[in-house]
Amino acid sequence: MGWKVGITTLKLTNQRSKKSRAKRTGFLRAVVCEAMPERWGKDEDIDRNLSHYNTYTGITSGVELAENMTKEAAEYSAQRKAAGGRALRADAAIGWAMIIKPPADVINAMSPGQQIKFFADSDKIITAIMGADNIRATALHRDEQAPHKHYFGMGYTKSGELCVDKVINPKLYKRLNQEYPQKMRELGWDIEDCTIYDAEKVKNMTENEATVYKEKCKAKRREKKSGLDSKTYKAKKEIEKLEKEREKARLSRDLAIAATQQARRQTADTQQHKEILEADIANLQKQVDNYPADLQEHLNALSAAANAYRNAARADESEQLIGFLKKIKVNQKKPDGSTVKRTVYDVWEEYCRKQEQKLAAQAKQSQQEAKRRLPTFQFTTAQHGNSYDKDF
Repeated sequence: MGWKVGITTLKLTNQRSKKSRAKRTGFLRAVVCEAMPERWGKDEDIDRNLSHYNTYTGITSGVELAENMTKEAAEYSAQRKAAGGRALRADAAIGWAMIIKPPADVINAMSPGQQIKFFADSDKIITAIMGADNIRATALHRDEQAPHKHYFGMGYTKSGELCVDKVINPKLYKRLNQEYPQKMRELGWDIEDCTIYDAEKVKNMTENEATVYKEKCKAKRREKKSGLDSKTYKAKKEIEKLEKEREKARLSRDLAIAATQQARRQTADTQQHKEILEADIANLQKQVDNYPADLQEHLNALSAAANAYRNAARADESEQLIGFLKKIKVNQKKPDGSTVKRTVYDVWEEYCRKQEQKLAAQAKQSQQEAKRRLPTFQFTTAQHGNSYDKDF
C-alpha cells in the first residue's frame, strides 16, 4: 500500500494587511526568516541543537531573501507603471512558499541516502511545475519531528506577469495532488494521488451526481493518510505527550506507594531492633550497677584485713617478739651496691609499707579500669568510704 505526501502552499505579501491574514497567505519576511537559518519561529518542535544539519540553496538568509524579493517586486511594479500599466498594490502578494512534507513514520524509516534521493526527486518535479526561474531559495529541515523541505519563489506566470493569484490557484493544487505523485511513482516511489475536488468534472454532472461527488471528496479528504496539517499534528503530539506524562505520573505514584510500604516495614524492623537493644542496655546497666559495689566490697574486706594485721602487730610491740625483732640486725644491700645493717623489725616495717603502697596502686588502677569499661557508672567514694587512704 502506498503513502501520500502533504504539499502546503502559501502566498506571500510584503505588508501585514487584511490580505496577509487571508487564507493561505502570510507575511513574507516572517515566513522566510522562520524557515531560513535565522529560524525566527518559536515552534516547540524545533530542536536548536540539530539546526546545523539543515541545508539551504539559493539565497541562504531569510532577511536577504525578503529584501531581494521585495526589491524585485518594486522594480517590476516601476517598470509596469512606466509602460503605462498599474503599479502593484502595497499589500499585493509577490511570492509564494511551499512545503513538501512526507509522513513522519515513512521518512524517518528511510536511510540517509534514501532521504536525499526522495528530496532530490521532489526538487525535479517541483521545479518543473513552478518553473526554475521562479524559485529563489530552498530549506531542508532536519531539526523538527521529521525531515521536510521548504521552497520560496516569485509569482511570475509563463508570460512574465508577476501575479501570484495566477500561479497559486486550484489548477496548481490539482497538479500538485496528481502530477507530483505520478511523476514520483515513475521515479520509483510508491506515492498515491491526493483526492481533490475537480470543478471541471462537476460541470458535466447532474445536481445529484455533483452533490454525491462533493461529499465523496470530503469523505476521502477526512480519511487522508498523508502528513497531517501543522495544527492537527501538534495537537496529536500534545495528546501523546500528555498520555506519557499521565503514565509517568502513574508509575511515580506506584513507586511512591511501594516506597512507603517499604519504609513502614523498615520502621517496624527498626523498632523491633531498638527494643532488643534497649533490653540489652538495661541488662548491661544492671551489671554496671552491681559490679562496682562487689569490687568495693572486696576492697573493703582487704583493707579491714590489713588493718587487723597492723593492729595485731602494734599490740605485740611491747612483747618479747617485737623486742627480739628490733635487736636482730641483718645486712641489707642498697641500690648503689653498698650494704647497711638494719633490724629485722625495720625491714618488716618497710615491707609492710611497700605492700600497702602496692595495694593502693592496684586499687586505683582497678578503679580507673572500671570507669573506662563502664562509663555510665558514677563512682562515689563517699557512699562506700575511701579505704585506700586509711592509715594502716
